[in-house]
Amino acid sequence: MNRTQYTAHATALSAITLLAILIGGGALVPTKAHAQDRATYLWLAESSTEVGATDVESALSDVVRGAADTRHIVGNAGLEAHLSRHGLDVPRCIAGLEPCAGAVDALLEELGVNFIVRVTPQGSGTTLEVRVSDARFNETSAIRINASSMRDALFRAVGELTNATGTIVVNSIPAATLTLNGDPVGTTPYRGTMRIGAYSLRVHADGYFDRVEEIEVRPGQNTAVTYNLERRTARFTVRSGTPGAWVLLGEDPSARAINEEIEVEPGEYTVRVGAVGYDEAVETIVLAPGDDREFSVNLLLSEAELRRRARQRILDRPILVQTGLSFGRFNSSWNGADLVDGDNSISCAIRPTTGACERAGVSSLGLNIDAIYTWRFLEVAPLGFSARVLLSNQRGVAYRPEVGADTLVHRSGNRFALRLLHVGGRHLINDVFEPYGRLGITLAWDRLRADILSGTNQGNYAFKRRSTLLDIRAGSRFHINSLLYAYGELDLSFDLNNGGTRPEFGVQAGVGLNLPDIFGLNRRLDRAGRGASDSVPGDL
Repeated sequence: MNRTQYTAHATALSAITLLAILIGGGALVPTKAHAQDRATYLWLAESSTEVGATDVESALSDVVRGAADTRHIVGNAGLEAHLSRHGLDVPRCIAGLEPCAGAVDALLEELGVNFIVRVTPQGSGTTLEVRVSDARFNETSAIRINASSMRDALFRAVGELTNATGTIVVNSIPAATLTLNGDPVGTTPYRGTMRIGAYSLRVHADGYFDRVEEIEVRPGQNTAVTYNLERRTARFTVRSGTPGAWVLLGEDPSARAINEEIEVEPGEYTVRVGAVGYDEAVETIVLAPGDDREFSVNLLLSEAELRRRARQRILDRPILVQTGLSFGRFNSSWNGADLVDGDNSISCAIRPTTGACERAGVSSLGLNIDAIYTWRFLEVAPLGFSARVLLSNQRGVAYRPEVGADTLVHRSGNRFALRLLHVGGRHLINDVFEPYGRLGITLAWDRLRADILSGTNQGNYAFKRRSTLLDIRAGSRFHINSLLYAYGELDLSFDLNNGGTRPEFGVQAGVGLNLPDIFGLNRRLDRAGRGASDSVPGDL
């Protein structure tokens, strides 16, 4: 190199920024020899009308920053530092006041430079003119690079001339799939080695917004990024202490479970929360992307469920004890009534016109007490008691064989009755109304005070009689609450052993108590019923 050539080269060096890069890597290589030789390049950043050399120098410095086995000469100060090691005064060298050729040769040898690359930005810097020369500035090749930015263009330029690689490490929350420049590369956490350059990274996970970022893979460096993806869908949870509750969204018939997270697309939803026996709760919610919300819902028992529970509380109290007033009316000839403290008894006096027994109407007023046990639709009254006062002033004709026919006037009397094992059914229609009916036997003991108005035995006498009655009873209970009820009842009785061809009628009303199942009989009956049903073959 003659002095004129050197002076021209030194002037060029002083007008641009000098960077030295040793053994880099890239994706595109202009000549096969360059890639195979892994040659060292000295990069010269030139200016353009819109982009200064300092801007290119700064970008180049950042692109190769931290690259392994690479030395950097950045700016005039860096170049002067190297030249001064050889005792070369750069301004004097440029001015031609002292020889520089030996110093330049020594510098290039020290740096191990095989090629010199001139980088000239075109326009705004997204297009680069790259010219490659050997160490004596003899141009060997030239390329033109177009990119979206000057940094991307510089990365491509480095990649065109070197085989530099770097490592990319990508993590995300949650785990996601990755694509680089549109090509799928794997899932996070991801680690991979690739040629240096700028890449478009897309991070995708179902239910989240995609994250698209531009990343740079630098020579010999790890590029590590972590992304917290923003949820695209929305989540919400309905909290409720109601067991067995479910959630419905809009018109979707699919029920979701309560207290579990539900993931949906953002938007407006009508949420219905319900459970068997409860009124539905309806609410309109608006969910934005990424929302994670909770709603607390307290369901109220439905009217039907309240009635069912009230009804069940009554059913859970199967023992009934009731008392009431009764009024009765019957016609009797007092056939078979025995004289108290005597041997005479009343026989039926026959009416001359009809040949039927002469009867007298008897009214009664009394008090009843009953104990009843119920199970499902069955009720049993094992024991009942009543005491009645017999009221009558009707005249009747009775015949006593010992003395003949007498005319009697029934004045007063009383009846004591014992009801034994009356069995029937009931139906608790709701928590208020309960009709029932029973059939059974009643033993009755009557005492009668009568005046004998004719014959030789005129006076006041007392008679007694025992009767066996077939009772048919029907009535209704009106439950005030699970403990207390009122009732009304009609009864029809037939005298089985005193020639009672006409029934006795009665009506009674009173109050009663529902008592708990202190004997546990209902529970045993329920278990026995379930056990019997379980033993029946399914194909029956």
